[in-house]
Amino acid sequence: MKGKIRKSLKASFWDGAFAAGMVGITESYVIPYALALRAQASQIGILASVPNLIMALANSQINKLTRWIGSRKKVVLIVVLIQAIALTFMSFLPMVENRYQIISLIILTSIATTFGGLASAPWGSLMCEYLPLSKRSGYFGWRSRVLGMIIIASSLLAGGVLQYCGRSVLAGFAILFALAATFRLFSWFSLRKMFEPVSATIKVQPAISETNLSPTGTNFNAFLLFTGAMSFGVNLSAPMIHVYMLKTLHYSYLTYTIALVASTSTTYFMMAPWGRHADHAGNLKIIRMGSAFIQLIPFLWLVSGHPVYIVAIQLVSGVAWSGYNLCVSTYIFDSVSQTERVRQTARFNMMNGVCVCLGAGIGTSVMPFLPFLKGTQFMSLLILSGLARMGAVNLLLPKIKEVRKVTHVESMDLFNSVIGLRPLPGVARDTNVDIRLS
Repeated sequence: MKGKIRKSLKASFWDGAFAAGMVGITESYVIPYALALRAQASQIGILASVPNLIMALANSQINKLTRWIGSRKKVVLIVVLIQAIALTFMSFLPMVENRYQIISLIILTSIATTFGGLASAPWGSLMCEYLPLSKRSGYFGWRSRVLGMIIIASSLLAGGVLQYCGRSVLAGFAILFALAATFRLFSWFSLRKMFEPVSATIKVQPAISETNLSPTGTNFNAFLLFTGAMSFGVNLSAPMIHVYMLKTLHYSYLTYTIALVASTSTTYFMMAPWGRHADHAGNLKIIRMGSAFIQLIPFLWLVSGHPVYIVAIQLVSGVAWSGYNLCVSTYIFDSVSQTERVRQTARFNMMNGVCVCLGAGIGTSVMPFLPFLKGTQFMSLLILSGLARMGAVNLLLPKIKEVRKVTHVESMDLFNSVIGLRPLPGVARDTNVDIRLS
């Protein structure tokens, strides 16, 4: 069994490496692709919202799909392959007749987003069977940091390609999405090497919270409500940030890429430290610390649009997003039992997708009616986004309870340890993750 798990973790790492290459190319460049195809603001809103809504609805059925197919691994392989095919077709959009380009992009993005999202629940369930609880946060933090470097490299590559293409930018997008599809296919081949334990032979261990908190009870529902509200608040403004940088501030593709990579770099670089400290202080503590700063980010964007200032904001915000994103994921894994993991992860994805859709749809719809601040209505939208985040943090977050037995640590002491100033006792400064688990 251990030998199969070691091979599966290695295969999972290579799957993640190739998937990270795909993410770096596609995640922040779908809206710029639409802008290059001359999409209108309303079409940007649809592009940012509809794929997430479809993904959310599809995730509500992932547990049934997994039971019907009878294998989590088969589900992952099927949906990842479909995502790769959709990305392939996206590379041919410049050849499509102009009036069909945007609708085709929306449809293909919906397919790629939906089927890519469907992989997360069964994949996460498999990974949790490979990893003991004591190594889970640390491993995912280490893995995310390494894969983050690949995302940064592929994002820089994408920005460089678009900058080089100049007026032939559509050819650049075609090259990038063809490359993304290739990466996803290599990811698919790696996933085929993963081992799926036979459910009947696995001794089901209760989740940390199972003895006192039902995964469908008050605490987990409060967690879903909070994360959904945060996603809603963030996505009120998130889709239009791309438009703001490229169309209002007139950033070049290279400057745009540097601004995005600034946040990505600190996000992934800090995941390993956050992961080690989450095993010590608990996921909820770090979620609280991250969200306390995330609620302030929109107001910082009001100060200036100068590239140096924006990059500085992105660098700092990446630290907060790093801890928040990592610990939201591991909180789910800690809160539910093995048998409930696919279903409850799907519930989270469904809630998140619906709230992303609502935020993006409402944000792009109301922005034309907002007052101008500093020459753009986007500033007013940022204020709304900040207020929505503050509501989630101050009204909903206090209702969530930690499900681990953890050591109490003051927030400032924890932060100083994370950045390496004063390490906490019992928390190693370096992560030496043994993916063999031997």
